Formats: sequence, structure tokens, C-alpha cells
Amino acid sequence: MMEGETIFVQTDPAFNVVLLALQELRHNNRFEVTHCQRASIEDIESNDEQEVHKLRFGGQNAPNMASESFGRTASAVLRMCMLKAAGINEAWWPQIGPRANTRNQAKLQLEVLIQPLFSLANDRSTARHYWWKYDQLYPHFRIQDTLENLNINDEGSMPSMMLIFRNNCTEVIEINTTFTARPREQHQFNSTVSVTCIVREILEGKDRPHTARLKELIQPFNIPDEYFKEVMNLKDENDARHYLQGNKDDENSEEVKEEDSEEDSKDDSKESAN
Repeated sequence: MMEGETIFVQTDPAFNVVLLALQELRHNNRFEVTHCQRASIEDIESNDEQEVHKLRFGGQNAPNMASESFGRTASAVLRMCMLKAAGINEAWWPQIGPRANTRNQAKLQLEVLIQPLFSLANDRSTARHYWWKYDQLYPHFRIQDTLENLNINDEGSMPSMMLIFRNNCTEVIEINTTFTARPREQHQFNSTVSVTCIVREILEGKDRPHTARLKELIQPFNIPDEYFKEVMNLKDENDARHYLQGNKDDENSEEVKEEDSEEDSKDDSKESAN
């Protein structure tokens, strides 16, 4: 990950705050789009040995594993589409089953809507950091669970978004995914994947409330190593209750008390003014 960079994925509790900030920035004309490119694939193909059964998952003798098998392959293909859309060198991509890898990679389509081609990462280590964050959006169990709640020929939709703020909030990269899957007879699935990578420069201007809150969120904060050690070393119920209920004062709790005191003072001042 680059210095001065923060990544949000749609599963983050604070994602609504981030979306409100984006709407605010767009409303105040503080965006300039510099790149836009899309990767897509239709009908994810399996690792089945027989070409005629390339849309069949779980194998002939394990029909109850069809959703799980499709979920595992789809999760990897979604990642593949993201890496293609983000301009990541194909030599760095993780491999999936040999036949599934060849079949699906050959079907990938790339459109560069706003030139030039953008590349999210310049080395494999950095690229890996982005794809493991993206993988949080599509664990194979999520896909499997969605499919197992569908009837044959019903379609499930699983859209998602990942946002990368760079250069101290002067650039934002949006990775927008649409994914649909439809179970069919004979352990087969129809599916579509489309991943769009949009790069926007954030222009200078006055920060409105949601944007200011976003900038507070992206400030780095590390949990002290001592906290993990103390939790690991809890000995009994009394020790656990004493420590975990906050009876043990430390520097962080003192800082929180000071902040609460300042907020109370501000609230009192507002009430007095009213």
C-alpha cells in the first residue's frame, strides 16, 4: 500500500460515511475523471476436464457441491476481472485451476473508456495488497450461500464497490463490480461479471461536513502492542472484568476523557448561546 493511502470496501461499517463524502465532492464539482476502464466476462467456466461440460461445477458425481465449486471459481474469476480492470500485470495474477484459468482468462474483455491505460500497482507485492482487500467482498462462502437460496433459473445479483483514497485524499480510485449468477439444470451456471475502474482527482476546495469526517477517518491509528499482550495475559474472571470493563486507566482512556470533556464544554456553550 502506498503512503498516504486508505482503502474502504463496501463491507466496512463506515462505508456510508465515505459514500456521503463522495456525493458531497461530486455535488461541489471537486472531481476530475482522469482514467476509466472496464473488464468483463460472460459465463464463468469451470475446471472440468471435458470441454463440453465447461459450465458444469462440482463434477458429475458430486452434484451437491455445485454451488460451492462455482463459488470458489467465481471468487477467483472476480479477482481476475478486478486485476484486469485495474491494469495489473497478468504475470502477477494468482493462478486458479489450470483449465479454469486458461478458459476464463481467454474470455476476459477490456475496454479503456478514458485513455491512457491506468495501472493500480507497479509490483506484485503492492498488487497483492489490493487483491486481498478485494477478496473480502467476494468470499466463496458468500457466493455459495446466495446461490443455495435461489431456485433453478432464478438470478442472484451481488454488486460491490471498493474505494482507494490516495495522496492524502487528493485522488480516489473507484472499483465498481456487478456480478450476477443463475443456477441451471445439470449443475451448470450462467453468470456475468463487469468491473469498472474509475480514477478521479479531488480538486481543491472547501471541505463540507461529510468530507471533513472522511478525512478524520483516514487518519492512521494503530492499536498499541501492549493491549494485545495484556488481553493475552488475562488470568481469571476478576482480572478480565477489571481490565475489559475499562477500570484500568491508561493513556488512551485519559485522552478519551479529555475529548469528552471538550465536547461537553462545546455543547454547554451552544446551549448558553441559545
